[in-house]
Amino acid sequence: MNNEGLDLNLDADYAKAQALFEQAVENGCVEANCGLGDLYQSGYGVEADGASALAYFLLAAESDDPEWAPYAWLSIYEVYTAAPDLDMDSEEAKAWGEKGLEGKMLLADAGHPKAEFSLGYLYYAGLDVEQDYGAAMSWFLKAAEIGDARSMRFIAYMYDKGLGVEEDQEKSTEWYLKAAEAGYTSAMSTVGKRYELGKGVEQNIEAAIEWYRKAAEAGNEKAAERLAELTGK
Repeated sequence: MNNEGLDLNLDADYAKAQALFEQAVENGCVEANCGLGDLYQSGYGVEADGASALAYFLLAAESDDPEWAPYAWLSIYEVYTAAPDLDMDSEEAKAWGEKGLEGKMLLADAGHPKAEFSLGYLYYAGLDVEQDYGAAMSWFLKAAEIGDARSMRFIAYMYDKGLGVEEDQEKSTEWYLKAAEAGYTSAMSTVGKRYELGKGVEQNIEAAIEWYRKAAEAGNEKAAERLAELTGK
């Protein structure tokens, strides 16, 4: 889930979304099950809870909805892989791994940002496929075009380090800024640091302080520490 403006009251927005999703779930809406699963998986507006996320995704996975069932398959696998005590060699994990990959392919071909990011990351990290930064960048760009902040952040990092593209600090800063404006907290802190150092952008301490403040308000502890150091507060 992405947000276009940083001046929004995000907690209130997510609380409103949760209420609407819960009402829709009562009316049998498959998409709303995925929406609630996303909230609990990410911790947006609620305390992150893998078990609750899994329960909602499983409800969606049981449907025959051509879009949201594959989304649920992918999401269930993500929940499983995030569990520190999960045996990834278990039959259940393997089964959801296969369904997750199937879901990724179906959704990516349909232009879904979550699946496009997921495929991009597979190529970026070389997970189950040969590592290919060019393919990763291609999928990240597709997802970024429709608002996926995580993809924007990876594009920024790849330009920063010259992974699959020529190193370009100005482009890196541009993409970090896009990710930050889309609500990605660590990108807010990175933008603050880049303004502070003048990396890929003209040095601007006031802008650095503003971005560190936004990151700190979103819960980034390192940004809060640097903000205190720069402002003496």
